[in-house]
Amino acid sequence: ISLRVDGGECVGVIGRNGAGKSTLLRAIAGVYPSSGGCQLVEGNVCSLFDIAAGFEWNATGWENIRLRAYLQGETPSSLGGKLDRIAAFTDLADMLDMPLRSFSTGRIMLLSFAIAVCCEPEWAVGATRKSTQACQNGS
Repeated sequence: ISLRVDGGECVGVIGRNGAGKSTLLRAIAGVYPSSGGCQLVEGNVCSLFDIAAGFEWNATGWENIRLRAYLQGETPSSLGGKLDRIAAFTDLADMLDMPLRSFSTGRIMLLSFAIAVCCEPEWAVGATRKSTQACQNGS
């Protein structure tokens, strides 16, 4: 497969179950290593496939923001100005002082998404389910 996506473009991958859509996206995101050929992905990539990747259940929400953001390529200096934006986006306030194990699944998803969005990746790679009928109707 040969694929080029320039800045500002949006790409969707459509196919039947088991066709390899998620595998392709995970390979692009660097979740799966390539077994052959060459792969060049320029820019900062954020994978939204595993919402728990980079989280530590016994660490606080604040500590987990830092851990996840560092995995996404942030540095302590680049993250400093984004911490308040992430906290505001989640609206979790005092909960961020509690261990992640006390968060609901929905709050963990919210925290993961907030980190991804506020760290401003050049590439956000994930999967969603949409019915074939909706795709055929163009929605």
